[in-house]
Amino acid sequence: MMMALICIQGARTMDRNPKPQTLKLKHNDQQAVALVQARDLEPARVLCSKLLRKYPQLADALYLLGVISFQQMKLDDAAELMSKAVRIAPANLHYACELARVEKKRGRPESAAAAIGAAV
Repeated sequence: MMMALICIQGARTMDRNPKPQTLKLKHNDQQAVALVQARDLEPARVLCSKLLRKYPQLADALYLLGVISFQQMKLDDAAELMSKAVRIAPANLHYACELARVEKKRGRPESAAAAIGAAV
């Protein structure tokens, strides 16, 4: 419960103070997010992979690939991708909260707590 509260509060803070660590490619970002939300995962994966070939440090694309992996229950892949996104954009609490969720699902509560602790 406390982790969820921290994530919600952090997300509100993040909304007021956007961080420059993520490169925003508005059209492609929005398209990838829409595909993930529609659970059209393969086209979303292809789009994110294409973005990463051009922009290897694009935290948004790494994060979305992590979300896709999580939805496919590829938990190790999800953790690796989200960890990379967190390293690139450490102030993005949303990424850290999702990484914590993945780590909890992997049965690693201490890693989940570490992900949240590093972000706050």
